Amino acid sequence: MGTALGSSSPYSSPAEWAVVRRLSRPSCAAALAATCATGCIDFADPNIPGISDRGSSAVFEARVIVTDSGRVNVDARLAPGLDFDGFRRPVTAPRLDVLDRGLEPDSVGRDGTLRYLESWGVGRSALLGPITLLAPSVDGVRAPPPAVEWFSLRNVGPDSIRLRRGDDLHLAVAEVEGISSPQPSIRQWFLTLSSGDRSFRLGSDGVPPNPISVPPQWIPEGDTVHVRLIFNQQGILSAPPEDYVGVITADTWLFWTVLVDSGP
Repeated sequence: MGTALGSSSPYSSPAEWAVVRRLSRPSCAAALAATCATGCIDFADPNIPGISDRGSSAVFEARVIVTDSGRVNVDARLAPGLDFDGFRRPVTAPRLDVLDRGLEPDSVGRDGTLRYLESWGVGRSALLGPITLLAPSVDGVRAPPPAVEWFSLRNVGPDSIRLRRGDDLHLAVAEVEGISSPQPSIRQWFLTLSSGDRSFRLGSDGVPPNPISVPPQWIPEGDTVHVRLIFNQQGILSAPPEDYVGVITADTWLFWTVLVDSGP
């Protein structure tokens, strides 16, 4: 067996939000594409009203990654859309709130799209609470800004494990206690074990079991195996009258180092 080595809310009426459908198309901003191992979302989703049409919905897309080292990465965009007179809606309060930080846009495109890119440290305690997000306000829309309060996973064991070759690997994880609001439409997990140029991947929908047990034939050869777990949550949000749509993805990344003893 493996041997451990040691190791009042701003979201006004979140219950009114409804996840209107599942996410589908796999796409992601280039800044995160190199590390994206989960299904992402396309900003120009074909089933969201055209953002260049008169009276189109405002569309907000965000991807948030929180790591077990307490690092937060945010990549988000806001397309305010056009009013019924064909004018671009103004965004006079462009602040985006994620966890403990208010973010201002990094850039504004010629089409009025606001882009947010930010990375900062919050400490490991961030994994003990929900991933929270409140989108910016858009002038001229009646729906409230999209907001989520999603509880994720945390590591409940050591992040360094000694394992005898031929034994099962057990990774202890647990859900953070709390009720997510609104409930994400997709929850899925992806586990990657790698050593040198060899790797093995497994995953499923829903929440991973505790513990995650990996049989020995799935553990790559090598003295040191690096393990990464991505827990992915997604949802498309819209509140009446559905003139502001949110497309939200939140990932939690957990890491382990496994030291493998191949001796007799």
